[in-house]
Amino acid sequence: MIKSALQTLGISSATAFKPSSIAPSADKTTVTLNESGAVAWKDGSAIYYYNPSSTKISLGSDASLLFYKCTSIEEIDMTGFDSSNVTNMCKMFEYCSSLTKLDVSSLDTRKVTDMDKMFNRCSALENIDVSNFDTSNVIYISSMFKYCSALKTIYAKSGTDWSSSSADSSSMFYGCTSLVGGNETVYDSSHTDATYARIDGLNGQAGYFTAKQ
Repeated sequence: MIKSALQTLGISSATAFKPSSIAPSADKTTVTLNESGAVAWKDGSAIYYYNPSSTKISLGSDASLLFYKCTSIEEIDMTGFDSSNVTNMCKMFEYCSSLTKLDVSSLDTRKVTDMDKMFNRCSALENIDVSNFDTSNVIYISSMFKYCSALKTIYAKSGTDWSSSSADSSSMFYGCTSLVGGNETVYDSSHTDATYARIDGLNGQAGYFTAKQ
């Protein structure tokens, strides 16, 4: 429902997707996001969403391709959404090449099995907070941050270590040439899979993640 609703509003050409604390005015054309009355609408080049319920808007089980090829979007705020039932986040933000502000800190990923190319080619994004991410059920994590060439900092929960994961992690960090871990470990083209997907300096080992304070 949400994916098709956003496509109806023209998400592919929008510059922002964010929550509103007030309901839309009567002159706005809205689309329904759930059965509890949550709606979204376009105002200028931005898309806003409003939820009258205290319960977050469910993303269902499939959030793949949700913002795929939204090349104009600069800001995405997902704080109003419930992802506790999502199993697929494949290509969720792929090709969001203008994205500079992304809030995914509240996403619940405990059931997610596919994060393949989740942030692939988000080439303007300089930092991202995945400190709430749980990858214990992930099978595919390949190319997750591939070609995020401006990405400098990935914030993760203290102690995070995905390096021993059995998930397919090929090219996970490929092309992340600006990436620096919290202990000053810089991008190394010979370590582009999950080998360095851990807090930099954890147990004296190099990593690409920075512990969130």
